[in-house]
Amino acid sequence: MRQGTSSRRAGSTISGLLAIAAMLAATFLAAAPAAAEHDVQPARLEGDTRFATAAAIADFGHPDGSGVALLANGMGFADALAASPLSRSTIAPLLLTHRDDIPAATEQAFTDLGVQEVVLLGGTAAISAELEAELQQRFDRVTRFDGDTRFHTAAAIGASIDASPNADVGEIGGERTAMIANAYAPADAVLAGSFAAGQPNPFPVLFTEQGVLTHITEDALGDLGIEHVIIVGGELAVGAGVEQRLADLGMDPTRLGGQDRLETATLVADHAQLALGWDTDLVNLARGDNFADALAAGPYAGRAGSPILLTENPSTLGQNTATWLEAECPDISTVRAIGGQAAVTTATLEAAEQRAESCHAGTETEQTFMVAPMEAVEADPGDRFEAEVIGRYDDASFTGPVDVAIYPCAYSDVVGAGPDTFQDADGDQAADFRGESDGDSAAIVDINGDPVGPAGYVGEATPEGGTLPIGVLAESADCVVVAVWEDLDGDGHLDVDGNGEPTEPYGVTEIAWG
Repeated sequence: MRQGTSSRRAGSTISGLLAIAAMLAATFLAAAPAAAEHDVQPARLEGDTRFATAAAIADFGHPDGSGVALLANGMGFADALAASPLSRSTIAPLLLTHRDDIPAATEQAFTDLGVQEVVLLGGTAAISAELEAELQQRFDRVTRFDGDTRFHTAAAIGASIDASPNADVGEIGGERTAMIANAYAPADAVLAGSFAAGQPNPFPVLFTEQGVLTHITEDALGDLGIEHVIIVGGELAVGAGVEQRLADLGMDPTRLGGQDRLETATLVADHAQLALGWDTDLVNLARGDNFADALAAGPYAGRAGSPILLTENPSTLGQNTATWLEAECPDISTVRAIGGQAAVTTATLEAAEQRAESCHAGTETEQTFMVAPMEAVEADPGDRFEAEVIGRYDDASFTGPVDVAIYPCAYSDVVGAGPDTFQDADGDQAADFRGESDGDSAAIVDINGDPVGPAGYVGEATPEGGTLPIGVLAESADCVVVAVWEDLDGDGHLDVDGNGEPTEPYGVTEIAWG
């Protein structure tokens, strides 16, 4: 943010400029740059194990308890995923178990929630008959959704939703809708869970093989009267042949499939905003190289209308997720990690938080680099004017390198009380007209006293002795904004947000010849 609009002649001595710069720098430092107004809050739902994380999610999502709990094998994904819409229609939490015994965290959740009825998901290969008999001795009612295969179990759950007195099969655009995912590939499939539970009338989740739509699922689609199918995953997960078969059946398929599971997660999130009216005030972040936490979070995220994004691994956010958080930045207020440090590290959660704040990085933060003079100045045509980076406002050492460029004054606003802004007419998140000026005669002619031009842009200029002199010359009437910035993404452009405010560490000054 530039302060003041008074002018000085280029004939003033450099020592005079530096004296003014030092005085203004002291003023700026006394009123230290404020933190970004848009403060994204990190949060976490966690447990020591996947079972404990599922219990924590259940407790958080049902603060008044729940008389009914759904129980799925925590070492698989298919039965629990198919149950996500059932969780929405019954308003019951999803808990996880071993095949033959109940983990301590799940036992505690039964007590904390006040569970009286347990619904088992899957056949005896998932939850043993012996464990079922034990639960029947302890709870008022124990029922089971099962079938010979996961395809049968998913179809049975879908039929129960259709028959439910509390809900019906969900519709999008007036069409009864179901989700389709690969029965053996959890990476993309678990992302269907939150969407499936994303409205009071949920969407059944059914399964397919990669290249063939099984007759069990095809029959279920017909029995449910499905008119529209959402395929979750790319063609490596659900092949083109399956999509074509759905189209031939009149199911109007829509595919949400990216190049990897992280991109698929963002596509599901985008479609939930478009089709279900979700907002992105809250975003959930789950481990992307292990399905358990995203699976357990599906019903909760669906009820909350909040998307689930995936990390590359516990310690790496991943580019597709980072890009989506930046794009949705204006609307995000909370990023919640699902799982403990073994699932999403603190550093990864902080990286997500920073990306979600990125569009506001230039707001009320003023500038990083002190560029003297710190006010608009005038020079005579034909005169070389020297701008100089004399340090940083945070009092850290200025060691560089930085990129340097001129921009036209007519398309920049860096003088006055408001935030500094540059034009970005094409929406590419970079300031337009790099290297140009109002009158097309100004150019950078030297840096550190060494000739570089005439040039409009110089990459990776390194300061000497903590300062960086920049010589600029215009032969005729002209006006430029001299900008320096730390090029964090290495693209050679000054990155800006949707308001044209810089999102990379920067500094500016304005020079007019006339």
